Amino acid sequence: MNSYALYVLIAIMAAAGTLAIVPTYASTFDEEACPDCGSMDIYERANMANQRDSPIRVMTENKVYDHNSEIHVRGYVANLRGDAPVTITVTGPQNNIVTVQQVEVSEDNSFEAMLNTGGSLWKQNGMYTIRNQYGPQQINDKAVVEITGEVSQEASACAADEACSKRWKPSILCSF
Repeated sequence: MNSYALYVLIAIMAAAGTLAIVPTYASTFDEEACPDCGSMDIYERANMANQRDSPIRVMTENKVYDHNSEIHVRGYVANLRGDAPVTITVTGPQNNIVTVQQVEVSEDNSFEAMLNTGGSLWKQNGMYTIRNQYGPQQINDKAVVEITGEVSQEASACAADEACSKRWKPSILCSF
């Protein structure tokens, strides 16, 4: 085979390869390559992509709360690990543990929890870290929220001439 025939053969193969690839790049935005994406908007697709990139993802509705709020924590795990729960640990501005919860992961790989900032361990203004762990310690993510404002003073169940003491349970001990 002479060199002229070889060059012609290479040119034909290059042209055929180019023609086979062009329709792939010419598809419109409506022709999704992701059959599971359905009718999700671009933000939901981005969340889905983030979920696949990291083993656990967590988020809150806001970044700033007051001392009498509920923080709605929600997140996703990439792979279910049997019945393993997600452990949520909140640490305060001085790195003290404020609360620990374990929540179940639903069948759609999501989890959620509510945190009440009205408790006695949420009294300091500052940044609170909500750390979520799923399975091994290296599978974790965190969200940081700020608690601001004045601390609400709870109404006492005891009379003015009584000493009040709260116990671990919601009961209140009043004595003279």
